[in-house]
Amino acid sequence: MSQSREVVYLVDDDAEILSGIATFLRDKHFEVRAFSNGIEFLKAFPLAQPSVVVLDMHMPELSGLDIQAKLLALNNSSPVFFLSGESQSQQIIDALKGGAYEFLLKPVAPDALLDSLKRVFSAKHKEDRFAKEKANCEDLIGQLTAIEYQILHYFMHGLSNKMVAEAMGLKADTIKKRRAQIYDKLDVENLPELLEKFGKCLN
Repeated sequence: MSQSREVVYLVDDDAEILSGIATFLRDKHFEVRAFSNGIEFLKAFPLAQPSVVVLDMHMPELSGLDIQAKLLALNNSSPVFFLSGESQSQQIIDALKGGAYEFLLKPVAPDALLDSLKRVFSAKHKEDRFAKEKANCEDLIGQLTAIEYQILHYFMHGLSNKMVAEAMGLKADTIKKRRAQIYDKLDVENLPELLEKFGKCLN
């Protein structure tokens, strides 16, 4: 499956800046959805994923901080960047307290914005991959019986068939058979593969 297009929501009441940044980012293969005010932008919710929101700090009707507050209330998961030409220290602090990922001063250096977007999207993709791998891991482990799950944990801690048998009061041959069943359910062939695929989600 191909990776979803990276979307940048750009909100700025300065038409020239809005157009300039949008054109630059589209040339860099981002999908840009541009808005001249916060009210129109909020109508786009829920946002596409993966996406980043780039807000101008000073706008009429709704400021960047106002929009950030509304996004927080909507449980927005998209990273938020701020652009500003003349923000007070307290505004910057408030933006960061609200979870802003970046605060860039106008006039914005295009390459600085590009680097920040690439960094955030890269981290987002890694988080998404880990979440999918963890969900798949949990689905497979959910197929195990309670006894198999207990045996699995012993294996993950390096115990041999004999040691597991002694710990559980069972025969070594029984553990050997159970081990084969666990490997079959988890679609692995040996302990190193088991540790590689399931080590992280079981810790």
